[in-house]
Order: sequence, then structure tokens, then C-alpha cells
Amino acid sequence: MFRKLASAAFGLMFFSLSVNVVSAQNSFSETRKCPQPVYAASDVTRSAKILEGPYFGGVRDRFSGHVRLEAVFCRTGRITDIRIIEGSSPTVNDFASVAVGLVRFVPAELNWHTVSQRIQLEIEIENGDVKGITIRPTRGQLVESVNVIGNRRLDAKGILALIQTRAGEPYDEAQVKLDFEKLLATGQFDKLTTRVFTQVGVRGGFEVYFELHELPVVGAVSFEGLKIDPALVRKAWKDAQIDLQTGAPYWPEAGKAAIRIIKQVLDAKAVNYSNVELRTDQPVALTVNLTFVISNQ
Repeated sequence: MFRKLASAAFGLMFFSLSVNVVSAQNSFSETRKCPQPVYAASDVTRSAKILEGPYFGGVRDRFSGHVRLEAVFCRTGRITDIRIIEGSSPTVNDFASVAVGLVRFVPAELNWHTVSQRIQLEIEIENGDVKGITIRPTRGQLVESVNVIGNRRLDAKGILALIQTRAGEPYDEAQVKLDFEKLLATGQFDKLTTRVFTQVGVRGGFEVYFELHELPVVGAVSFEGLKIDPALVRKAWKDAQIDLQTGAPYWPEAGKAAIRIIKQVLDAKAVNYSNVELRTDQPVALTVNLTFVISNQ
């Protein structure tokens, strides 16, 4: 969450921008130009760094949206030359432009001198409040490092061997997405919580982080109350492509599917039962034992 920068007086003034924000922002952007030269991130020694973003309290119109824009983080300490690249609506776009203009930052450096830097930003607005301002990677910036975090069972070197993004090479957003999808396709990671993100590096490039949340693996699989040969159930699981072998990644959905197959096998064999449920136990981290309990009539 960004800290409050705007005073109460400015908050009241901005209250009226819901109607007049377009004309106000046009004047704002036209009058702020940064003297040349302006550098790309790949040309500076240290990239500009955001210190604080704005907070607008009491905004009447509770609009939300996503905006991508380009701006110059001028060596004078002001943000200038704001240009919308992709936005949600005129009101949201202009709100984002005004918000970016109020960001506090440390200017970029080149050979120990402050310089101006052109940067692309992603702005998230929710109910009239700036929820996030993120520096977006641009063409020509290098990958400073590739990092794997969150892994416990799997070796980081083996994970890095699966991806193509490399430190020292130009940042390629499409390739990073492909690498992320390739890791998810292994079936070893939770698709809901695993993510990839970037941070600005000390040399103005980008550090890429693959934050991985490993799925637990199947330990022992047992049955209680099963009146037929367990091999029949295991074969049915295999035919249905449900992998509950020891060491296989375990998804809760796989347990639900396994219960459904058990019921089908019992029905086919005309075996009376009242219910099938699954009990799980994790004796050690990232290993889950499965017990299928069949209640008989």
C-alpha cells in the first residue's frame, strides 16, 4: 500500500477532478517537458527508483481500471512527458497520469551523475485509489539474474535447466511467460499460487523471479473396508489416467476423481456400500498419505 502523499487540502481539490480531470491533465502533461538527454534503462548505471506513490482520499467517483503509460523520470526530480500507451477509459487514464506526476523517486545515475530516464509503468486503480505502480520492463533492458524461490523438494538447478531465460541476455517478456508455462506443465507446482515476477536490478536491468509452490507427493495409499481386490481399483485408476503412485504430485482433484472411480468399480461388481471418503495424512512436509474408507451397508 502506498503511503499518503497528498495533503487534506489537495484531497479536497482532487475531489472535483471527476468532472474536469481531462482538461486539467492535458494542461499538466503539455507543460512538463524534461530537458534532453533522456536515457533508456539499458544506458544508465543505476535505474530510477520509486520511493512513494500518491494516495487520494475522498474521491467521489469510485472508478477502477488498469493503465500502461510511458513517462520520463527527469533528473530535476519531476516526472514529465507522460504518454498513455494502453488504458481503460479517459477518466481512468487521466487520473493515472495525474497520479504518476505526483510520485516521489530517486533519479537514475550514469557515471555518478543524476540523469533523466524514460520508463514504462503499469498503474492499478481500484475505487478511486492507486493500488499499485509497477515499473514495466522495456526492450533493450538486460536480465540481471534469474532466481528460483519457494522450492523445497526440487533442486533449483534442475528447475533452471527447464527454462530459456538467461542472465545477461535482453529481457523478453514473451519468453518469460513461455518459461513459466513450461514449469506449470510439469505438474509439479500449484497453478493457483505459483507465479513469476520481476524487480528492477541495481544496473537498471531486471531480476526475474520464479516463485514456486510445490505440490505434495503421494506417499502410501491404503484402503479400509474394501471388499474387492485393490488391484482392480488401481487398474481402473490407471485406465482413467489418475496417477496415485508413490512419488506422484498430488492434487485434491485427483483424490475426488479416485473416489468416483472406486464407486464405479464397486457398482460394476455389485458390491453394496454406503459411502466412500478419503482421509489424508502428512507425516512429513510435502508428502501425503491417502486412505480410502469404504463404508458398507
